[in-house]
Amino acid sequence: MIGNQRLRKAFDFLNDRFFNSRIPGNTIVKFARIPDDGQCHMDDGSAVILIDRSLQKHPDLATVVLIHEMIHADLRHAGYIGYSAEHCHDIMFYAAQHKLYLAGIYEGLL
Repeated sequence: MIGNQRLRKAFDFLNDRFFNSRIPGNTIVKFARIPDDGQCHMDDGSAVILIDRSLQKHPDLATVVLIHEMIHADLRHAGYIGYSAEHCHDIMFYAAQHKLYLAGIYEGLL
């Protein structure tokens, strides 16, 4: 079982290694009771990333969901929203995901 501190360490490592620290360091990253596996939203210019707390028992899956939400945070921080905030899995999201896959972000997770 992992907690918020380990989730934060994963965020910091991934942000540095794969996102070139583009996601602001003041991003809130934590486990919470939410209806989805993960959520990312902007709050006063900084991102809030929430991972469903049921994933605390599944560290690899929690990390995959964290990566997914980090892509959203990175794109939003760059000013990209897509066609709508609720349907932002479009070409830019998938292109970013593919680039990270090629860079090895999912090694040992998938």
